[in-house]
Amino acid sequence: MKAKCRVEDGSLSTNELSIAEDYWIFEAQKHIHGKVQRGEFKSLSPFVKDNLIHVGGRADNGTLSYEQRHPVLLPRDDHISYLITRDVHERGHYGIAATAAKVRSKYWIVGVTSLAKTVKFRCVKCRKFNHRVETQLMAELHAERMAPFTTPFYYTACDYFGPYNVKIGRSKTAKHYGVIFICLNTRAVHLEVATDCSTMEFMQVLRRFFAIRGKPKMIQSDNGTQFIGAERQLREMIRGWTKRELTEFCAEQEVTWKFITPLAPL
Repeated sequence: MKAKCRVEDGSLSTNELSIAEDYWIFEAQKHIHGKVQRGEFKSLSPFVKDNLIHVGGRADNGTLSYEQRHPVLLPRDDHISYLITRDVHERGHYGIAATAAKVRSKYWIVGVTSLAKTVKFRCVKCRKFNHRVETQLMAELHAERMAPFTTPFYYTACDYFGPYNVKIGRSKTAKHYGVIFICLNTRAVHLEVATDCSTMEFMQVLRRFFAIRGKPKMIQSDNGTQFIGAERQLREMIRGWTKRELTEFCAEQEVTWKFITPLAPL
């Protein structure tokens, strides 16, 4: 307080922060001056500018800033290296590689990857984000998913996806949908196109699928209105048959429709 020099009060300015940063970097580099003289960092081509050791290289003609082309060399075991790495990490809680890359855009800390790993391990927020939640014991697979020696699409699941805008004229477009058939056993995929979501259109899709892949033993789907209508029409198709015809149909080309629980994934 007895000093006659002018002391500024208030918040720290950018110039004051820059001077303080250069001072602590200079103090941290005192431990590596001997190593630089002995050539331990020869691969980094270090040089001194403004009393600070910078990393050399061949990027002088680049458009990057001087700090990015020639970052300041810092040892890993100094506390300022840890503070710099922690400050960069806490700005976005990045991963290890991203933290190391952002640090090296201005500072070349020896072993920054292991230092970033230490910072991330000690970060409370990151440990909360990466907290392992309780896992549920998965149920046994259905018999349809484990049916060896069966042809593809013997057990099939189907669903709609889309819509897609399709050009059907010079200036006219319409919405078409995709129908995906998945073999529950081999996970093979068959795709068809439906012009709309009506039951009749889905019946046409089924006819094309049966003609190419054959009639499966079971088709599994969600509780969509077009699927419910298709299942009803399939039952109406065989309602007037005789017992003998129905038996032959079931023995040779039976198709069982199975609806899953509403809102459940296939």
